[in-house]
Amino acid sequence: MSIDLGAAIYIALKPILKIYTIMGVGFLLARYNIVTMEIARGVSNMVVNAILPCLTFNKIVSNISDEDIKEVGAIALSALILFALGTICALATKYVLKVPRQWSWGLLFAGFFPNISDLPIAYVQSMTNGKVFAPSSVDKGVAYCCIYLMCQSFCMMNFGMWRIVGLDFRQSWDEENFEEDDSNETVMDSKVRSQEEYEMASVNSVEEDQNSTSLPQGPSAWTRRRLPSLQTAHVKEESPSLKVYKTRTVDTELHSGNHLNRHKSRRSSMNDVINEYSAVDQIRDGELDLSRPLTITEELGNKNFAIGRRSTDHQSEKMATTSPTTSTTSAGGSDGNKLQRFLKKYKLSWLAYFLINFIRPASLGASLGIIVSMIPWVKALFGHTNVHVHNAPDGEPVLNFLMDFTSYIGNACVPLGLLLLGGTLARLQVKKLPPGILRVAIAMTVLRLMVIPIVGVAWANKVYDLHWIDTPIGKFVMILTWSMPSATAQVYFTAFYTPIQGSHIQMDCLSVFFMMQYAVLFITVPFVITYTLKKDLNY
Repeated sequence: MSIDLGAAIYIALKPILKIYTIMGVGFLLARYNIVTMEIARGVSNMVVNAILPCLTFNKIVSNISDEDIKEVGAIALSALILFALGTICALATKYVLKVPRQWSWGLLFAGFFPNISDLPIAYVQSMTNGKVFAPSSVDKGVAYCCIYLMCQSFCMMNFGMWRIVGLDFRQSWDEENFEEDDSNETVMDSKVRSQEEYEMASVNSVEEDQNSTSLPQGPSAWTRRRLPSLQTAHVKEESPSLKVYKTRTVDTELHSGNHLNRHKSRRSSMNDVINEYSAVDQIRDGELDLSRPLTITEELGNKNFAIGRRSTDHQSEKMATTSPTTSTTSAGGSDGNKLQRFLKKYKLSWLAYFLINFIRPASLGASLGIIVSMIPWVKALFGHTNVHVHNAPDGEPVLNFLMDFTSYIGNACVPLGLLLLGGTLARLQVKKLPPGILRVAIAMTVLRLMVIPIVGVAWANKVYDLHWIDTPIGKFVMILTWSMPSATAQVYFTAFYTPIQGSHIQMDCLSVFFMMQYAVLFITVPFVITYTLKKDLNY
C-alpha cells in the first residue's frame, strides 16, 4: 500500500493532536484546581498500582510468545542504548555549557530517562485505522511499548536510580545542618556562661551568709538566691516537651495555612506538588531511610517497606534497637530483626532493595506477563495457542476471564495518564530563572528531540536488517520511542527532595526544561514519523 506525502503527514500528526487535546483537558483541570494535587496523587497511585499492571500484563500475554524472545532481547538492548545515549548527551551539555550547580544531577537524570510510558502507547493505539497497521499489529506494538517501560522501571526503581535526583540537594542540606549546629553551639555556650556566673554568685552569697551574725526574717537570702536555679532546672526538664509542642504548633499552623491558601486560590501551582510529595523532614529526622525500599503501595511513598515487620513505625524500630526487653515485640517480632541483622551483617541490603522492588505492582504486572508469555503451557491457560489444553465449557481457556478483567481495567490507563501529564505541565512554574538554564534547556531539547531520533532511525534500520526485529510495527515503535521527551516523573522525584520553605531552584530548572520540550514535541514527532512512514517503511 502506498500513501502520498500529505496523507503521511496527516497520519503522523493526528495522534499527537489527540494526545495534546487530552493533555489540554488535564491542564485545565489542574490549572483551575478542579483536580487538586491530593486527588491527582491518589489517581496516580491508582494508575501505577492497579491500572498499569493490568495493561502491561494483558498486552504482553496476548501478543508476545516464546517465539518473540529475539524481539524482546532486541528491545531491551535498544532501551539500554537509548538510556546511555541520553546520558552522554546530558554529560556533553554539562561540560560544554554552564549548568546550574544545583541541577547537575537532575540534568543527568533527565538525559537518562525518556517518557516511554503514556505517550508512545497513546500514539501507537491511535494508529488503529488500518491505513498503516492492522489492529493486531497495533496491539503487538503496545506490547513492545510495555517492554520498553519495563526496562525503564527496572533501572529506575530496582537499581534505585531515581535517587540520583537527591544528589543535587546534599550541599543545601549540609549548609542548613551546619547553621543549625552553629546556633545550637551558641545556645549551649550561653547556657554554660550563665551557669558559671550563677555558680560564682552562689559562692559569694554563701560566704556572705557565713560572715553574717543573724539570719534575716522570712525566707533566707540563700533560699531566695537558690530559687532561680530551681526554676532553671524545671525549665530544662520541660524544654524538650515545650520544643516538641512549639514544633507541632508551628507545623499545624503551616499546614493549616497551606490548606487555606490552597483552597483560597483557584489556580494550582508547583507549591502544591512540593507540599504533597516533599519528604525532607522525614529524611532529616531519620524516619525515612533511602537505602531501603520505599513502601510498594505508592508511586513515591514517605515510609520504608518493612521486611519481616508488622509495623513501619520509626519509634517502634528505635525502641526495638535500644531496649533489649522490647526487641522481640516492638518491631514485629524477632524474626524481622534477625532478617535485618542478617542482611546488614553480610552486606546484602542492596539485594533486598533489588528484589523487593520486583513486587511493586507496576513491575510485577510486566514480570508476570513475560513469564506467562514465555511458557506455552501456562500461556494456553489465558489465551488460545498452538499448545493443546482443556478449555472451559464455553470453549475459552480456563483463565481467560483474567484477560477480560485486565483488558477492561487497562483501557483506562492511557487516558488517565495523559490527563495527569497535562496536570503536571499545568503546575510548572518558574519563580526565578537560574543563570544559563535557557541555553541548557535549548541544547538538551535539540539533542533529545532532534539528534537522538536520527540515531534511533539508523539503529532501527540496522536492527531490522539484522532480523533482530522482523515486523514493521517493531521498527516503528523503536523509532517512536527514541523520539520521546524526558520523563515527567522527574517532577515528583524532585518534589520529594525539595524543602517546603526556601529556594526551589531545581524545580525552576525542571520547569523551563519541560516547557521547552513540550512546546516543540508536536512538531518533531510528526516530522520523524512522516519520514519513517515514507522512507523506512516504504508506504
